[in-house]
Amino acid sequence: MRKSLTPLAILASTILLMASAASATPLKVEELSQMNFFKNKGISILGSAEVNKDLTLVSVSAETPQGKQRMSAFVTNDKKNVIIGSGYNDQTGEQLTIPMDMSKLKNDAGIVLGKGKKDLFVFTDPECPFCKKMDKDVLSKLSKDEYTVYVYLFPLSFHQHAEAMSMHILSKKTADEKMKALHAISNDSMDFQNASYTEGERSKIKASLAKQMEIAQSLGVSGTPTLFDSKGSPVNWMSLAPKATK
Repeated sequence: MRKSLTPLAILASTILLMASAASATPLKVEELSQMNFFKNKGISILGSAEVNKDLTLVSVSAETPQGKQRMSAFVTNDKKNVIIGSGYNDQTGEQLTIPMDMSKLKNDAGIVLGKGKKDLFVFTDPECPFCKKMDKDVLSKLSKDEYTVYVYLFPLSFHQHAEAMSMHILSKKTADEKMKALHAISNDSMDFQNASYTEGERSKIKASLAKQMEIAQSLGVSGTPTLFDSKGSPVNWMSLAPKATK
């Protein structure tokens, strides 16, 4: 009987690779899907890329005790071994990732800011303390000429007011008004408690919020704030703070 995915497998050790993720001919998804590991319930293959002639990097979505998460698997090209964890280029220190087409997510962003050439995709919970700090230190200061920022509201279930806060933000008409509401909440405004909606407004806002949460889950976002660049690679928001303009 095939073994199911366990938390131990999910938390397997990180591996360090002396290689670069060159675009070549990886194991095809059809081949990978026939392997026992990828037949486990809750595992979905998102894509693959060759690391070198002996190793293929596979991006997967997996159901875990913490919910759906996106993670990397490294498969030896003889299909005998699967290693779960993060891989890094030993020369550059960059994490090995599979480029993703993030452009298809743009139309469903809750807020779009700026007109810069650099795309930044931000998943935030307005009640999250770290998100509030990220908002104050990064979102409120990023150059709108340098970045185009796509913001997705992702209220976490254990935050009592996160959904109400998110709905209050999304109820505003323009991007500037939405960001003003987000900034106000980051500075401990309680105005969201006085929000009221017609049934039509409530339904429209909830549908938009549900779509943003669905996108977050499809990318394996499990905590906030989570940021990605235009290729779907993770971005450390704290690294952006010193570069933010006043």
